[in-house]
Amino acid sequence: MSAEGTILVTGGSRGIGAATATLLADQGHRVVIVDIAPEPPVGTTAILWPAPFDVASESAVVAGIADIEKAHGPIGGLVNAAGVFGKMHTIERVRMEQWDREVNIDLRGTFLVARSVGIGMAQRRHGAIVNVASVAGMTSGPIHAYTAAKAGVIQITQTLAAEWGRSGVRVNAVSPGFTRTAALEAGIASGALNKDLLARRPR
Repeated sequence: MSAEGTILVTGGSRGIGAATATLLADQGHRVVIVDIAPEPPVGTTAILWPAPFDVASESAVVAGIADIEKAHGPIGGLVNAAGVFGKMHTIERVRMEQWDREVNIDLRGTFLVARSVGIGMAQRRHGAIVNVASVAGMTSGPIHAYTAAKAGVIQITQTLAAEWGRSGVRVNAVSPGFTRTAALEAGIASGALNKDLLARRPR
């Protein structure tokens, strides 16, 4: 990512977010990481925002972004990596409270943070946003809320890119395959995710 000013990474305490924050910090960027359960990643100069950051709460996002910019200057880059996924179920076993949790974090959260940061970027006429989507958002699979939410992230990315591109703000998405993170391993170990089925998913 090429960005001026501070780069904010959501979900930055673990998984893809932590790896991204470490890489960006190693490249010399000033990186601030936020997380609902903030823990400093090992071996990086990235700055941990100590307060829990709930991407699904509009008031928490707006206030948190304002506080971060007051402390560390304008945010010129954003990596939206905060996300969760649920159990692999047949459709009749999907629990709506789990559906709501995944959609609120993965889709609503991505939009709320992108909007809160992107408005300032557009006013300054420069900035870069990368939303972490998934190959699951482009194919079928038995993690119903997750696939729907990640498809929404891809669409939000296209919409924001079209709206803010003329203001000098680049908005892109990356769609990783299933990645060996601590969360994925925990899901497999608990039986919530089927390792063999994941391995057969299209890449």
